[in-house]
Amino acid sequence: MSDSYPIIQVEPAWVLDDEDMGTKEKFWYRKPGDGEKEWLFKHPRARTGEHWAEKIAAEVAKVLGITHAAVELAQFEEHRGSASKSFVSEDQELVHGNQIMEWTVAEYDPNIRFGQSDHSFENIWTSFERVFKTRQAAEKNRRQFAKYVVLDAVIGNTDRHHENERLRSS
Repeated sequence: MSDSYPIIQVEPAWVLDDEDMGTKEKFWYRKPGDGEKEWLFKHPRARTGEHWAEKIAAEVAKVLGITHAAVELAQFEEHRGSASKSFVSEDQELVHGNQIMEWTVAEYDPNIRFGQSDHSFENIWTSFERVFKTRQAAEKNRRQFAKYVVLDAVIGNTDRHHENERLRSS
């Protein structure tokens, strides 16, 4: 195998907390001596290749110039997976799409996991106006969202759900 994409060994002592968001098993960890950044280890579903698909998606986003989390192939104990570096800086707060939609769309239920009919393009687009203080900030984030839609089309991603959407601070 090529050394271009090494497999990171994640140690049990590094584990910080489980991540409950989404449907797949995952946890946050921090490697000692690696600064303060946290990484999210994701277990792929059996025989799906989701771990290397995460890596490929990040590499394609990089080539296209689309902001994305750094992703590495990883192993935890005997389990292969992927590790995504947190992209939230100290002056930012991570806000998930289901939280935003709850704030901006009447009667939106953020706890619906499947078949969320209010998670529509129209409601997402409108949410930008309701969340950001300036039109400029709303447009900046709409452009970023549009880039993710293009990335999803290029890589054939079908996992863009309301727990995956994120907005950055102004």
